[in-house]
Amino acid sequence: MLNDAKNDIQNSDQIGGTVRIGCIETTMALKAPDIINSFSESYPAVELEFHSAALSTLVHDVLNYKLDAAFVIAPINIPELEQVVVRSEKLLILSPSGTNKLEDILNEDPLKIVVFEKGCVFRSRLETWLSSKGITRYKSTVLNSIEGIINFVEAGLGISILPEEVINTYYSGRNIKTFPVSKELNTMTTLLVYRNEELHSKALNAFIEQYREPSVV
Repeated sequence: MLNDAKNDIQNSDQIGGTVRIGCIETTMALKAPDIINSFSESYPAVELEFHSAALSTLVHDVLNYKLDAAFVIAPINIPELEQVVVRSEKLLILSPSGTNKLEDILNEDPLKIVVFEKGCVFRSRLETWLSSKGITRYKSTVLNSIEGIINFVEAGLGISILPEEVINTYYSGRNIKTFPVSKELNTMTTLLVYRNEELHSKALNAFIEQYREPSVV
């Protein structure tokens, strides 16, 4: 913070410094490059550092000054944090391409699912969806990348859940089939959260401001 303050004073006409941003796996792997390119066009002297982690870790790190801000999934109701709604995305169930009806897979015992580690918002949403259908027995295969999840679903090793935009943009040609999620669980809203303080660096303020209007993460 001292370095950012010195930079603001010494370079009053140019915004510089470092902004440490946290994000979940899909933002880090697929969308961080676009965020960097877009922001860097307007603020070339600002360095963005990205760190990926589970939702609880991201919130903890923002509260404890390890991160300046983070892209997280709603709802977040913490008085110490301000939030800006970035966008909402639709979620889809993924299954192998040979799936005729999703019910056929859901009737398997045990059902196989392919997910990120515990704490992942997508895993939590899939487990909630399964619970809503009365399914509490399933075998989990845990991976740490979107590409891995797609590969395993494609190979018939289980079902998963991901945002529709991610699937259509990056994996539309893969041997997978998608199914809708029930209305109550099919929307995922991304927020940008940051500490509720009167004073932020100019660099962080600039980063926050670009998400006060509808944008893409």
